[in-house]
Amino acid sequence: MPPFVPVQSLYSSCLTAVFEHLLDSVKKPSNSVEHLRKVVLSSLHAGIREHLINITTAHCRNNIYMLLDLLSILLDQGIKQLDHSGGDDNSWLRAEQCSALLSTLEQCEATGLQELTVKVRLDPRRAGDIETVSSANLSFHRVLRGGLAANLRSLVLRSVCDNEILRLLGRHCPHLRHLDATSSWLVDDNGLRALCFKEQEAHILPPDGYCGDTSEWFSAIQPSDLNTCCRSLQEVRIQDTNTSELGVIMLLLFIPNLKSLGGFIYYRNVGDAIVSLSQHHEGKLKLNLTDLWDTCLSPEKASILSTAAPHLTSLYTRGSWLQSVGSFSHLVALTVDFDFVDFSPALECYLIEHGQKLRKLVLVDQMHSVDVSMLAENCPRLEELGAKLEGGWYGEEGAMLPQLVTCRIRVGATETLHAVLVHATCLEHLEVVLEEENYGEGVEMVDDSFISQSLAENPRPHLRVFVLRSECNLTALSVQLLMNSCPSLRFIGDLHSWAGICDSDVEQLAQEIVARNLNLMLSYRGTLLPYRRAHCLMAKT
Repeated sequence: MPPFVPVQSLYSSCLTAVFEHLLDSVKKPSNSVEHLRKVVLSSLHAGIREHLINITTAHCRNNIYMLLDLLSILLDQGIKQLDHSGGDDNSWLRAEQCSALLSTLEQCEATGLQELTVKVRLDPRRAGDIETVSSANLSFHRVLRGGLAANLRSLVLRSVCDNEILRLLGRHCPHLRHLDATSSWLVDDNGLRALCFKEQEAHILPPDGYCGDTSEWFSAIQPSDLNTCCRSLQEVRIQDTNTSELGVIMLLLFIPNLKSLGGFIYYRNVGDAIVSLSQHHEGKLKLNLTDLWDTCLSPEKASILSTAAPHLTSLYTRGSWLQSVGSFSHLVALTVDFDFVDFSPALECYLIEHGQKLRKLVLVDQMHSVDVSMLAENCPRLEELGAKLEGGWYGEEGAMLPQLVTCRIRVGATETLHAVLVHATCLEHLEVVLEEENYGEGVEMVDDSFISQSLAENPRPHLRVFVLRSECNLTALSVQLLMNSCPSLRFIGDLHSWAGICDSDVEQLAQEIVARNLNLMLSYRGTLLPYRRAHCLMAKT
C-alpha cells in the first residue's frame, strides 16, 4: 500500500492558509498589490516568503499574470531562488510575459537571488518577439548592475540572454557556476569574449578561428586578463546561439573548471575544438570536462579526446562509432544514437568488454531490440536504462540488473516486461511503451492477470512510479493491485491509454485514494488526481 499523506506541520498548514488568502486577495480588483506587499514584507521574513514563492510557482505557473501579482507581493532582496516554471520542463513564457517578469524583478529589487530560471519560447511567426525580449533585457541589465550579479550561482536564460548580460556577468559575477543561454540568438562570440575577458576591447577576436597563426592570439592571453567567473563556472550551455567554434574554444581554454557544455552545439563540434587545442598544445592539453556530446568519433579522434579529457564520465555518440568508445576508460554514462541502423553487434562487443562500469545506458532510435539477458550479464551496475528490449530472464532470481532504479523501455513481448517487473528488484521508476507492431495479437496479454502474476512473483517491489503509455487491456483492478502491493508507490499513469478504464473508474479511484489518505497521484488525460491543496513542500515522484 502506498504511504499515507503526511500530516502537515503547523508551519506548513499556516503557509497553505496564507498562500490561499493571498491568492484570493489578488483576484479581487479592489485590493492593492502594493498595500499587500507592505503588509507581507513587514510581517514575514525572507525564509517564509521563499516557501510561499515555491508554492506560488508550483500552483500558478500556467497563470502567469496571477503568478506575477503574487511575486510582486513576495519578492525582495532576501529571496534566494526563483524558477517561474516550478521545475516543469514544459512551462515556458511568451515574450511579453518574460518582459513583465523581468520588470517585476527590477521593481521588487530582487538582487539577492542565487538561482534564477527564465525560460521563454519565441514564436518565429511573431516578428516583434526578439524586439520585445531585447527591450525587456534592459530591466534585467539594471538588476544585474544593482547587485544581482554579485550573488548569482545559477542562471538559466533560455532564448533571452544577450551579449550585454554576458558582459555584466563576467564583470560582476564572481560565484557563477551554471549558465544556460540556450536558444539565445542575441548571443555570439563577442558575448563569450565579454564573459571571459576583463578588457574585451584589448582582445579583438581573430577573424579565422583557431588555426594557423591565429593560435598565437590565445597564447598571449594571461590568467590576469580573465574575469573571476572563469574560475567558478562549471557548466555553460550555448546550444542554438550565434556562436562559432571559436567561442567553444574560448570556453574550453579559459574556463579551467568547465565540466560540461550541456549538449550538442550544432555546427560547432566540441570534439573537433578539443582536437585543435590539443594539437596546438602538443598533446599536453588537460581539460576537466566530464560530459561530451560528439557524433563523429573516429578512433584517432577518440584517442586524442581521452588524453585531453581524462575525467570524462558521460558520452553521447552515434552507433556507427561504438568501436571508438572503449578509449574512454572512466565512462559510467553512455547514450548511443542508432539512427535506425542495426549496430547491435558493435554494442554487444562494447558491453562485453566495458559494460561492467556503466551506471547509465540510453539507446536512441533503435531499429532492433537488445536482449535484456545480455544487458544483465554485462552491465551488472546499471542504475538507469533507456532502451528497446526483448527476451526474458531465466537466470538466478534477483541477479538481473540488481542496482537498476530507473527504467524507460519499449518492449515487444510480455516476457520482457515480466522480467523487468519481477527480477529488477530495486526498480523504483518504470516507464513502458508497448511496441504494437511487434505484439500483433499479443497486446491483449497485458491485462490485469499479467500485473497480478508479476506482482505476486516480486513480493517486495520498490516501485514509486509506474507509467504505461500504450493502449492495453488494463483496468482499475490493476491500479488496485499496484496500490495494494507497492508500499512506496507515488504515481501511476497514463490511465487514458488503458482500454479498461473510463472516467467513472478514475473518479472512484481518486475518491478511494482520498478516503484512505494515500500519498498517491494518478495521471489521466493530462490531469493529476486527486486534487490536493497547496502544500509548502511539494511531493516529488
